[in-house]
Amino acid sequence: MENLTQNNSRTKRARVDSDADKENLVARHSAGKARLAAVIAAANSCKILPGPTTSFVQLRFQLAGFKGVYRVARLPLNYNFANLYSVILFMFGWSGDHAHRALVLSNVEMYSGNYKAGHIKKGGRDAPPPDADDEAAMGYYEATHRTDIAEYEVVMRGRRTAQPDWGFGDFDGDAMEQVEEQDLCLSQVWNETLVRNGSKGACGNKEMGVVFEYDFGAGWIVHITMDREEDFASVQPASHLPVMVPGKNKGAPPVEDAGDDTPGELEGRQKAIPTLFFDAGVFARYLKGEVMSCAGKTALEVRDTRVALDAHNRGGSAPQADDDVRSHGGSGSLDEQEEEEEVEERGVNALSTHHSQAHHFSFIQPGPALPQSQLAIIPHDQEDEPYNDLLDAEGDDDDEIDEETAAVVGMFVMQQMYTVAPMALLLRRRGLA
Repeated sequence: MENLTQNNSRTKRARVDSDADKENLVARHSAGKARLAAVIAAANSCKILPGPTTSFVQLRFQLAGFKGVYRVARLPLNYNFANLYSVILFMFGWSGDHAHRALVLSNVEMYSGNYKAGHIKKGGRDAPPPDADDEAAMGYYEATHRTDIAEYEVVMRGRRTAQPDWGFGDFDGDAMEQVEEQDLCLSQVWNETLVRNGSKGACGNKEMGVVFEYDFGAGWIVHITMDREEDFASVQPASHLPVMVPGKNKGAPPVEDAGDDTPGELEGRQKAIPTLFFDAGVFARYLKGEVMSCAGKTALEVRDTRVALDAHNRGGSAPQADDDVRSHGGSGSLDEQEEEEEVEERGVNALSTHHSQAHHFSFIQPGPALPQSQLAIIPHDQEDEPYNDLLDAEGDDDDEIDEETAAVVGMFVMQQMYTVAPMALLLRRRGLA
């Protein structure tokens, strides 16, 4: 009788354990579906454009550290930063294979003259002080007071983190707002009504800028500012597509993920831009996957995806019109001012550091691919000389990546299977682009 009771008890426990396992499995499955749905939603937010508008802003996109590689385009002011990300991928021929983020800066100061044209020298604002009666908060403020605080840190959808609790009541210690890319529009950075721009009227629109980082391992940086010659524009008829300004776009980045040296590759400023890049409807076709954009050895390659695939299947290369490499910077010639001020600075130069939770992270102007140690978080105790360890780091290509970073990268790579120009990514992986 006692044995029978024990057997019944074990059977009940086994049944309970089995039911618990089923519940856990269902919960994990549901969580996985929710994460996948979030990834697909993030991808779609990059491809879905807002409605047509007549209000545009003319911006310069400077590839930091690469003189003579820049874009000038008119963008709808109702574009959010997810749309901006898609435009940047198209402009520079990047695959979207890597994570990205951005800082929105006020009080931007540019390099003078033609020296490092389009590069942001510094920017940001003072951190607001706490209540003077709060001695602890005031002590912290005086010890960590910064003058380069960004207005916004813009992160990928689903990557917003909890703001740090500094333990000083209402004083947040930083006052940099973190937003997801689908929740911030260009009109919230640049606005003809000054009190509505990113600084809330504290500075003019020409003093607003964005530092955009793509591929944290390589550190590609794009400085985005208002064009010096044009600013706001009214476009008729209303449109929701960007306008690439002819004659004001030059060069292309190095081949993505190709390492430090690619045989036969031209310098970035010498690379051509094809005529198709300036076509009025090309960006809409790019979002549909009908057109690919890829940074090639000698040019920014913007081609019809189907033609490129057919050529690849035949064992050849996609035809490209002769004028594609003649009309827009294909000769590799430089302006006289550029020749006079030729300075190639492709080392590791930090623009500025900003708080990210309880640490600073550095935006690095790109040169060769950077080892992981050069992108490490810099703790507060190095604040007096924040760049020393960064610049002196030897680096180790074999360094292990922590699990959280690996998870973020993995999720982002999965996202790209559903996002902008998947055929371009396929072509690149098949060796065509």
